[in-house]
Amino acid sequence: MAPANPPTQCEIFQVAHNTISKLKDIGFDAYLFGSTACTLYGVKRTPGDVDIVIVTEGYDDEYIKRKLAREYEEYFLRPSTQPGKTYRKLYHKLQPAVNGEARECKVDILLPGTMEIPRIEASLIQWRYPPQKSRFARRLPAMPIEALLLLKLKGWVDHRKSKRPDFRNVKQPNDV
Repeated sequence: MAPANPPTQCEIFQVAHNTISKLKDIGFDAYLFGSTACTLYGVKRTPGDVDIVIVTEGYDDEYIKRKLAREYEEYFLRPSTQPGKTYRKLYHKLQPAVNGEARECKVDILLPGTMEIPRIEASLIQWRYPPQKSRFARRLPAMPIEALLLLKLKGWVDHRKSKRPDFRNVKQPNDV
């Protein structure tokens, strides 16, 4: 179910920039993938969250999420809502809605190898500007389009075959 006041496209890119900057501050290089990176390449749909790949060896994604939440007050963690899952979801606080309602943006932190995400050499990372309508003018690092397209195609196939109705009915059309 989508939040009542989802992040705007500009907020998505602000969270992406903030997260990548904070990760750099604590010693991790990162780049965007998923729908956030797709938007940098011209896809019109506003992403619902920020998807980031960390370029690291020797640390796991849970450690990195905990470190961000511990070091920076704009981040917080929530347990997974899936039964039996022990991972935590990372969120970035946003400005409250006009009615004072708290708002947030989910930030997915993944490592190469997870979901078959390839290891990308730093020289292949693409630095791209968000679309003008986002009003966010800083360049952001993105997965090369060839790898991104292959991952999106894989996601589409996986979501089409999924037993989960939310994957088939929501995610699979978004993948297209």
